[in-house]
Amino acid sequence: MAEESIPVELTITNNGDTPATEVKATGLSQSGAQMAWEYQTWRDLDVYGPGATFGPGESRTYHLLGNVLSLNEGSPVVRMNAVGSAEGNPADNFHDVNVNLVPAGTTDRVAGQVFADANGDGVPTPGEELVGVKAIAYVWNPGPEHVVTTTDAYGRFSLDGIPVGGAQRHIGFEDVPAGWELGIQPAMRLDGTGKYTSLTILAKRASR
Repeated sequence: MAEESIPVELTITNNGDTPATEVKATGLSQSGAQMAWEYQTWRDLDVYGPGATFGPGESRTYHLLGNVLSLNEGSPVVRMNAVGSAEGNPADNFHDVNVNLVPAGTTDRVAGQVFADANGDGVPTPGEELVGVKAIAYVWNPGPEHVVTTTDAYGRFSLDGIPVGGAQRHIGFEDVPAGWELGIQPAMRLDGTGKYTSLTILAKRASR
């Protein structure tokens, strides 16, 4: 997703029988969104450095980090290219990588059921459902935006159309019955797959 670190694993192998010296690498966008690389992610492969040395048959894997600032241009295709000082076969120096991103405008759903843990056993029990509680999804995209609903007669809620993005999302609750507390819940990483649609949330007795 936009603004998140995107891991790319790059493996370089010297297929020759002599050392490969001054090996440097790049990752250039061929189409789609522009891929930017995090500072110093290339390490000894950096084009502004002296380059790396690979012994005959040596293989080395690099764990790179990049990101895109916008999803509007679609998923990027990035050409990974490694070049040394003396090339035996330049044709095997590059490989195009499709970086699949969550499409722009993707939304997700958060749903679950809210209970008051009246008997203090830490698990939901029929009859403990909290009705009429306001559930709120807090979204900064980039400004403040809220998605709001109210729990039904069974304490269930469904927050639909929450924009996904690099920033983590939170849900909170208001209009909780007197004597109970429901704070802001742990952060969620929404990616459009609906993995937060069966939440069970327990209210605690309010502190005196």
